[in-house]
Amino acid sequence: MRPADEKHPYGHGKIEYITSIIIGIIIMSLGFSVIKNSIGKERIIPSLLVAFITIITVIAKYILSTYIMKKGKEYQNMILIASAEESKTDVISSIIVFLSVVFMQLSNIVSLFGYADILATIIVGIFIINIGFQIIRDNLSVLIGEQETNQEYLNKLKDIILSIEEIKHIDTLTLLKYGSYYKLILTISMNENISLLNAHNITRKLEKKIKRKLENISYITIHMEPCKIEKN
Repeated sequence: MRPADEKHPYGHGKIEYITSIIIGIIIMSLGFSVIKNSIGKERIIPSLLVAFITIITVIAKYILSTYIMKKGKEYQNMILIASAEESKTDVISSIIVFLSVVFMQLSNIVSLFGYADILATIIVGIFIINIGFQIIRDNLSVLIGEQETNQEYLNKLKDIILSIEEIKHIDTLTLLKYGSYYKLILTISMNENISLLNAHNITRKLEKKIKRKLENISYITIHMEPCKIEKN
């Protein structure tokens, strides 16, 4: 990902969301195309070899989608996550294809089973459209400005902040998503009698500590509020 520049002080992380939205649109288009092509489709009973190959495909796709999703979450990369969702679609689609092949083998017994491939194709198309819609929805939400809501991560961040002795409490904390990294907007309270220089040094210390402990927080804005300390 390109670094920050004069026109983009917070980098180009949101390109990931735009790319993922494009992937979502392509997936939805594919789903509509699948349904369209199923209409008037000639019925052909596939061999059991197709079922065997489909099972192998399901296993391979499942392993691949699981790995990509793991890496996507690890690096918080929306493109990888979108790709994993697409691979997950292939897994479910392959399972539906497998079932349709099995049912069609029984079409001589139950004539309606001869339409299993058409029904399966329509179901797969609807499923693909739904996955594409979810990818677009999730990434569009972040693109227009979404903050992190993972409480475990936020609590970890708060513990780091309050580990600085001079910080009395956190007034506001907003963690905005920018692709694989965050922008932190923070308001903290410190002793009102502390000097401006000391306050500056404390915030610098806090900023370095946050970036050291949580490497994906790349941009930090800290505002300080005076806090009156009552003497016993």
